[in-house]
This record gives sequence, structure tokens and C-alpha cells, in this order.
Amino acid sequence: MISENAINNNSLLCKFKYKQFSMIFTGDIEELAEKAILNKYGKSSEQILNSTVLKVAHHRIKNIFK
Repeated sequence: MISENAINNNSLLCKFKYKQFSMIFTGDIEELAEKAILNKYGKSSEQILNSTVLKVAHHRIKNIFK
């Protein structure tokens, strides 16, 4: 559990998978939660975070288009 901005950073991250298609929904997480997720699952041999589509949280949009 992340205590900094807990309302956003403890949002659910969901992965929907159907055959070869998958989507990850990030809820309302911010950079702190993104880093925590990558630290925990980013190097997983199961490739949990690989997905066809990633729906990013609106907090991150401003950083993507810099």
C-alpha cells in the first residue's frame, strides 16, 4: 500500500485478456505507483505487464507529450 496520495495511487490495475488481445487499465495511479508496479512486475519472467493496449491514467498524459 502506498500512503502518498493513497486515493489515486492505490487504484486497481486491471488486465483484460481475450485470446491474443489484452488491455491494461491503470485506474488513477500516478508516477509513484507506476514505479512501484514496474519494480515488482517489470522483470517478471511471466511478462505480466505485456499488453496490446495500455490505458494510461490521466495524471500521466502531460508527461507523455513533453
